[in-house]
Amino acid sequence: MVNSPNFDKLKKLSNIDDPIKINQIFIYLMNELKAYLNLEVVNKKVKIHVVDEIEENRDSNTRLSSYGVIRSIIDDTYHIKLFKNYKKFFAFILLQSSYLTFIPNDLKNTIFIDFVVNKFVEIDLLEFSSVIEWTLFIKEKYVKYNFVSEKFRFDTFLELHDRKSSESPRQFFFEYIRRNSNQNFDDNPHFYLDKMYKELLFKSSKKLQSNEITETLKILTKIFYRIKNCDTLEGFCNYFNNFKKQGIIQTELSLRRFGKNLRWINKYSYVTPSYYFDWKAINMAIITCYLKFNPLLEKAKIDKIINQMPFLIMPKLSITNFTVELSAYFVIPRIYIKDLIYMLEKLEEFGFIIKKICSLAMKYVFSLNLNYFRESYKNGQIINPKNKNYSKEFEIEFIQNYNKDYFKTNLTLQHYIIE
Repeated sequence: MVNSPNFDKLKKLSNIDDPIKINQIFIYLMNELKAYLNLEVVNKKVKIHVVDEIEENRDSNTRLSSYGVIRSIIDDTYHIKLFKNYKKFFAFILLQSSYLTFIPNDLKNTIFIDFVVNKFVEIDLLEFSSVIEWTLFIKEKYVKYNFVSEKFRFDTFLELHDRKSSESPRQFFFEYIRRNSNQNFDDNPHFYLDKMYKELLFKSSKKLQSNEITETLKILTKIFYRIKNCDTLEGFCNYFNNFKKQGIIQTELSLRRFGKNLRWINKYSYVTPSYYFDWKAINMAIITCYLKFNPLLEKAKIDKIINQMPFLIMPKLSITNFTVELSAYFVIPRIYIKDLIYMLEKLEEFGFIIKKICSLAMKYVFSLNLNYFRESYKNGQIINPKNKNYSKEFEIEFIQNYNKDYFKTNLTLQHYIIE
């Protein structure tokens, strides 16, 4: 990965109209961007055409990136047709096209992508003598599609820098677009710019993999498990202050630092309290289940069986030795337990499953190892508990035993669905 791409070869383009030479420069551009963005191109086959001047369609439906160029995809080849009368803008148009090879095909012609790519091009070629003329040339599109108000927001986005030198707002943008290629960015560009800004701000402001943040998460968990119901930042700060004075919580964090970290977690992370539900209170049973399917069954048929199983939650499939195995839970009204057993016995009788293990769940266990969020952790590695930086204090475990008795309320199927 390179810190920044080199676009010096583009300076020669205003004097070149040979498609072969332009193709060579284009391939060079794609390789520079591949190294910089750390991404593979979407379009591996590209062909450049240089054509004589034709009358260009410039009505209100013409896309921003269509000025001086026509782009199309034919038989998996990305065709870029440059107009000779726009030779002075070849550098800008070719860099546009290079960036677009990293954009999914369905998004290439969206106004949002055009706007962002053109901003990148303006920044990259800021020292070119024709940049002012180019900016004026495409400016009318910004006004026409009401993107003037988005310029400031996008500039603010570009000013964000992640602590990792290998990442930048531009790299984040392309990665984000490819992760969300099913979105219609033209519907609400303001929303997506704001969403990208907040997500990058989260990454660049402070890492979850931080000792202070991890310490704050540990304390939050202790407070929540003890109090069981607290949903305000002020409430958590009050409990922190009281518990620290009472010695229930032992930490070097001050109330001010705890509050600051708490506000950051609330604003930038997805950490939120979750609540345990005692199913026995409404006469429901929780049954853990393991099923081993007949190896002769096609995967599609197994999927159909699973999709039609009632009351099934959290199914996990694994394929071992040509056999599909299912681990899951049934959260089921007690009055249907016999029906469930009958169904599983019939599946075994007819040869659909060759092994089954079911049992009533007696308790709920949740475990989390916060050592993975500490600064000493190296991404992708399994933590060694014997490491000097490992701390048992960051092993979080929540255990809730289910009530021994069921309440006598018998739910109808309609009431179960409502619950």
